[in-house]
Amino acid sequence: MIQTKRRALVLVGHGSHLNGDSAAPVFTHVAALRALNLFDEVVPAFWKEEPSLREVIRAVNAHEIVIVPLFISDGYFTEQVIPRELGLAQATPNTVSFINGKRVIYTLPVGTHPAMTSVVEHRARTIVGDEAVPTSDTALVIVGHGTPRNENSAKSIHYQVETLTNKGEYGEVTAIFMDEAPYVEEVLNVCAAPNIVVVPYFIADGFHTQEDIPEDLGIAENGSYPVPALLDGRRLWYAGAVGTDPSVVAVILERAREALSVTDGDNFPLQEPVAACAHRAFAEWAREEARLFGQVLIRAVPNGWELSHVDDAIRVDLETLTDPFAAEHIARYDDEGDYRPLSTAPTLRHGWRLLLADDESLRHALDALYPAAVVGWYDERERQLNPTPFFETAARQTGMYSAVNRINAAQARRAIRACCVDQLCLKRITWNLAPDEPLGVERGEGLIPCREACGILIGLARKVVLGDRAAPRTVDLTPAELETLQVLLQGTVDGTFEM
Repeated sequence: MIQTKRRALVLVGHGSHLNGDSAAPVFTHVAALRALNLFDEVVPAFWKEEPSLREVIRAVNAHEIVIVPLFISDGYFTEQVIPRELGLAQATPNTVSFINGKRVIYTLPVGTHPAMTSVVEHRARTIVGDEAVPTSDTALVIVGHGTPRNENSAKSIHYQVETLTNKGEYGEVTAIFMDEAPYVEEVLNVCAAPNIVVVPYFIADGFHTQEDIPEDLGIAENGSYPVPALLDGRRLWYAGAVGTDPSVVAVILERAREALSVTDGDNFPLQEPVAACAHRAFAEWAREEARLFGQVLIRAVPNGWELSHVDDAIRVDLETLTDPFAAEHIARYDDEGDYRPLSTAPTLRHGWRLLLADDESLRHALDALYPAAVVGWYDERERQLNPTPFFETAARQTGMYSAVNRINAAQARRAIRACCVDQLCLKRITWNLAPDEPLGVERGEGLIPCREACGILIGLARKVVLGDRAAPRTVDLTPAELETLQVLLQGTVDGTFEM
């Protein structure tokens, strides 16, 4: 069968298990890129959310994939973590790797592209708005995180300062940082202009940009800040994070264009992607009768498909949606509007139904509700799942998670019992602790296989290892994690830790 090459763009973000806003720019830019119809598929992927970096390449229905990291600078994540988790044969940006028969090109981060200068300028103009503020009497201040431990952290910011200074539009251009000098609180000392526009060089608006920086600038007022603020007789406009600006989409496309200009291995034999086979088989199976997948009831109807929460099977007051990508929002928040960091948690929101026109729409909706789950279902059916033993996943952890390298079987089982029961996750564990060491824990039930330990389990495993040290150690925990860890620590060497 002659195939037409399908091309996908994967936009990679850091994500968070605790803060749903962390991924907001990724989803916003993905939606804008989809609307342009330049790629057959545009999907998000994350280090700390779903779809995970480990599964996204296999789950994408494309022969050629461009992977763009939505990160501010080069460094540990873009140079080590992301290439490792993707399984790239060539981690150098704009070189070709072949993974599962797919041609994959990984680009440089968005934040280091020269076109980000225009994004900074757009962000500065937007926050000032229609006010008559001469740029010659204005200091443009770019805020970065910075760290004395990694010089690359500030390189992209210094580049922006140098470029904007050479353009000569603003009276002053300077940088300030959260974690290195000059510090954010020194803003009035590092510039003399009567007007100050502060642009945070961050991807997302989160705790740093909405709380820490306004507090350090001295403009925070009851959880908010005025725009402009008045500081010692000078006006200060504080903008949103550069990564949230709509013009970032153009920079993402520039990174993709650079990658696609690489011709190495361009004429490769086209194989049908596993994702295409998986979703075709799943649709055939679902047409036989109504199926329950996780908490989603799937029913074939004369004009396509109907999906709803299983608890809503006979409700007639459901919100009807026809866009399959609306499932991304359905999957992210529960009935109370709280963020769901795990798609397979048994907390899927009620009150909706998706009416989908065809099998392709069904694929997009299911991938949004349960990322990579259909491919996992298919791989297990075809005996191609190849689950990763827990200790192998643990040994792969680096940086702040390297403590998990030292986990023992008893610690691992305590973490798994706390994190992987059916009341918390609907996946069924398919991996063992090691090839020669059984899991020793209930595996759960259901049709969605767990191919390897997820980031949430790894995070909890890290805290178990640290908590088991003989000497108390300060560990940052949420109240829910604290409650779980207090249970886990029963019977340890000392069973205590400092808060």
